[in-house]
Amino acid sequence: MSAELKIQRLSVVDAAAFVALRRVALETEPWAFGASADDDVGLVLESVRTSLGDHEGQAVFGQFDGAELIGTVGLIRASKVKQRHKATIWGMYVLPRARNKGVGRALLDAAIQHARGWGLDHLQLSVTEAAPTAKRLYEAAGFRPWGQEPRALHWKGRFLDEYHLVLNLREPRTQAAEDSREPQNIYDDQSFFAGYSTLERFGAGWERAMEHADLLALLPEVDGRRVLDLGCGAGQLAHYLATTGAAEVVGVDVSERMLALARAGWAHPRVTYCHGALEDLAYPPARFDLVVSSLVLHYVDDYPGLVLRIAEWLAPGGILVYSTEHPIFTARLPGDGWVLDDAGRRTRWGLDRYADEGAREETWFVPGVRKVHRTLATLINGLVDAGLVVERIVEPIPGEQWLQDHPLAHDERRRPIFLLVRARKP
Repeated sequence: MSAELKIQRLSVVDAAAFVALRRVALETEPWAFGASADDDVGLVLESVRTSLGDHEGQAVFGQFDGAELIGTVGLIRASKVKQRHKATIWGMYVLPRARNKGVGRALLDAAIQHARGWGLDHLQLSVTEAAPTAKRLYEAAGFRPWGQEPRALHWKGRFLDEYHLVLNLREPRTQAAEDSREPQNIYDDQSFFAGYSTLERFGAGWERAMEHADLLALLPEVDGRRVLDLGCGAGQLAHYLATTGAAEVVGVDVSERMLALARAGWAHPRVTYCHGALEDLAYPPARFDLVVSSLVLHYVDDYPGLVLRIAEWLAPGGILVYSTEHPIFTARLPGDGWVLDDAGRRTRWGLDRYADEGAREETWFVPGVRKVHRTLATLINGLVDAGLVVERIVEPIPGEQWLQDHPLAHDERRRPIFLLVRARKP
């Protein structure tokens, strides 16, 4: 799509395009909406035309890529006299291929600005627990949660909570509210990538990574399985899975630079590399038999939400295998974590604020690399809460041969860096 964003208010002539996109949204991501394709008035062409022609109480904004409508958001003002001071945001949706490009934020900003023009006191909206990326977007724009309705929605045997948020239009806008927290894409930073590409595990050296053998040992027999590789990077693991018998491998990564390397150096007829952020992915239920992820989940803000979606994407009997930075590593003291004596020798490993979960920034080739610390309990309970059965947990520790090959890394046995997990969907 074009890099230029031109958000426009939709008119009656856009009704058919809106209905088509709305149908895609409700059919491909039903858990993200309170409406359904069976009874939504947004799929009735005449009703949509009426709404788009109502310039006093409604507005719908859209982003086009050429002639194709790729994103929309609606705004409707309360009609009753005692409620005319407020309006509701509804119907936010952006096609997956257009996500992580600022479209959603631009649409939301247009709706907020229009509401300010109406002289309203506040905006309200609701978002399901199945749409954590949308919730973060709203909160980044200044919306604040005021309530949560348990089991608000029920669809195909699954209950969903719904969060209710409000934006006070009378409050001054802060910089924090102006800054959208898009999924981090540090690997497309030129300076970072220049440093990262010097690591031994980069490219063909991935087989020499300390945790490599332990990760492969957790994998089930892949023959005939449909596999999703979350954060596929340069494609080494995806390629390995295809060459060992996977029927299909879908590799997803937010970094265009890494995907270019994957397509150039690790292509395979049964591997498809796709651009996208993990936070924005949507697949049908039971789409995959195996989901893998190597050293990516510590970049993701909403781990419970992602695991919940992974559980939905897995077929019964499907397996999740992932590696992430160990909580003992992500909770280290500022710097490299080691406590030094007066002679500069490493005496012990230091933890800092282990119980304080959340994003922490570090310098790794460049300043400001953002990773999310979680306790071990949060990581494991997230799997249990999603209905998965934890089958194996591994804390890789380097063996003698690896240490002989890496003589400067003898301290790597003194604390774990990685945590590897295998879980199964019953």
